[in-house]
Amino acid sequence: MKPNQETLSIHYYFNDNSHSMDAFRHNAMEKNILDIIKEISNVLKIEIEIQTEAREEGGVIDNLITITSNPKEYIEIIISVMSGIYGVYKILEQKRKADGALLENRLKEENIKGEKLNNQITEQQLKKVIQDTTIKQKRSAFYKNAESYDKITQISYQCDSVEEIIVERKSFKDFIIENKTEKYEDDEARITIISPILIKSKSDWKGIYKSNNINFKVKDNDFITKVINRDDGYSFVNGTFITAKLTITRDFDDDGNNIKTTYEVINVDSIGIGEHITHVPHRPRKTSINTDQIPLFESLNGEPHENK
Repeated sequence: MKPNQETLSIHYYFNDNSHSMDAFRHNAMEKNILDIIKEISNVLKIEIEIQTEAREEGGVIDNLITITSNPKEYIEIIISVMSGIYGVYKILEQKRKADGALLENRLKEENIKGEKLNNQITEQQLKKVIQDTTIKQKRSAFYKNAESYDKITQISYQCDSVEEIIVERKSFKDFIIENKTEKYEDDEARITIISPILIKSKSDWKGIYKSNNINFKVKDNDFITKVINRDDGYSFVNGTFITAKLTITRDFDDDGNNIKTTYEVINVDSIGIGEHITHVPHRPRKTSINTDQIPLFESLNGEPHENK
């Protein structure tokens, strides 16, 4: 084997001791795996080539040859993602079983510092992979396919540096995400404005957020009113940006593909250009009074009224 390649073995165990499975199901699950591998490479910004070897018997064993700059570390990360065991990448000498313990819950259990792991991939990069929404959704699609195929009793993952890691059928459900919509907030989002909406309209604004062009709606009525009325001298020229609380909603299909992303600015904190930044004031919000908590005969000065 070449020094820049490593083989990942995926073993499907069956309840009838056979060596075959439905071709359509196998192809769907193989695509799920390849999608996950591709997404991990995107997150890590690593170029990767995948080749397939002849399939082995013993259930069904798929061998995927991974060709990249650091194949061993890369496959260990794939196995960590698929098995739900964060420690695979750190503690290779221990054989682990994924009895439903998801990666997200293992982060606090493993005492991993900020040093480079295996001198290649940092802990921060690994956490970024673990927490990536698209990877989670694609992994969910893989295990949903596996769970709905009654013949599969367990799935294992193995490479030269990692002993066989088994995920039992009872644990498949722990990886399945039923909710196809995920929402999160960025309280300190910075958006460079490309095209503002300067009239009353339901049209989207256009801007740049984290180097990506986005269309977004502005739900901050105070800010919109000031923009439309030209209050406080707000102007939009090349380089104008806002800092704001941004809500990001992502919708996924059954294969874990991101089919729609929407952006909504809930509250604009400031507007600026270059070094000049202006705070955006907001009207005080009205606070509702719960009259049930006020004594029936309480006088205006706060003293109880005496019933004479």
